[in-house]
Amino acid sequence: MKKISGSKVFVLFIVSVWMLVMAGCTAEESGGNTAPNSEVENKNGSSADEQEENKSVTLLYTFKATSLDPHNGSIPLRAGITETLVKLDENLHIEGWLATDWKMLDELTWEFALRDGVTFHDGTPLTAEAAKASFERGSMPVNPWLVP
Repeated sequence: MKKISGSKVFVLFIVSVWMLVMAGCTAEESGGNTAPNSEVENKNGSSADEQEENKSVTLLYTFKATSLDPHNGSIPLRAGITETLVKLDENLHIEGWLATDWKMLDELTWEFALRDGVTFHDGTPLTAEAAKASFERGSMPVNPWLVP
């Protein structure tokens, strides 16, 4: 029996995973009105307006997360459900994300200019007070919001 090299098995595995992902991303064929927010019913019998109210997100990750709190781990950042003031680009240089500019005022004080138009998931605008509260909360020795 002929042996298959490890690199061929790896390539076969990657191609198989890619095919599964692409199969899951295919669009269903629609035979009717595709206008957004129309009163057309879906397969479950609910209208587009009802679907809008029943939105949910399911995250499937290979990392065990005990919390989606960004102060208790990196999973929320990796999953794309939280953002930071700055981030590293593809060349590992610091660039702004929620901050447009920043400067060091002294050894313990930094000043950040926040990007305009940023809101939290509930529509509350990102303010300097909210950013400061997040830093203060994250720097607590024991996080009081952490549920055991």
